[in-house]
Amino acid sequence: MKITFVRLNYRPRWAIVLVLLATLMIVCGACTASTVPSPSQQPTKDTPVIHYLKAPKQVIPSETMRITCAATTKNESILNYEWSATGGQIQGKGNSVIWTAPSAVGVYTITVDVSSYEGSKATSSATILVTDKPNRPPVIHSVTCLGCKNGTQAAVWKTYSIQCDASDPEGDALSYQWSATAGKIEGNGRFATWQSPGQYTYTVITVKVRDDKGNETEGYLAVNVGCCD
Repeated sequence: MKITFVRLNYRPRWAIVLVLLATLMIVCGACTASTVPSPSQQPTKDTPVIHYLKAPKQVIPSETMRITCAATTKNESILNYEWSATGGQIQGKGNSVIWTAPSAVGVYTITVDVSSYEGSKATSSATILVTDKPNRPPVIHSVTCLGCKNGTQAAVWKTYSIQCDASDPEGDALSYQWSATAGKIEGNGRFATWQSPGQYTYTVITVKVRDDKGNETEGYLAVNVGCCD
């Protein structure tokens, strides 16, 4: 009787487990590498934020005016301002410059690029109409606290009516925006209701009056709170 032995290609279980683990590590390593951004892709933490670009809406030809940009960064970095215009001349540098309008009427754009030391940049633009007959801004004649002693002295925790007397040279429709450094104020017309704070302090009430052409004028009223009942 002849016995034939067959050799099987057998691998221990521990070897199979090692092969599977090695394969899994290679796959996971590839996935991890593809999801982690490179340093150049990391978002900057010091990008400038432009809060406003203050410029007139309308000017006459060759008029000179100041244009101001307010910007900050999270780390309070020193900022660089680069100004440009589609017409006229810009003088100065930094966050405030002087612009001389062109002699020709038309619509012109002032642009400022604000960059941080990292090279991050933010941009803002303002459009200005150069015209022979500019629309003039509203005129605020008075801001009055009705019921305040002498018009400027208020008691604590008391409600007052604040009145703004304003007009527009061209008769344009006006809108009103109210704010106060202390207390609570509400209103969307020429009258506002102001509740004084519960502490002795000085309050500045501000009203912004805008016409329907975009022109704006600010009025102020300083009130001494806590002086009287």
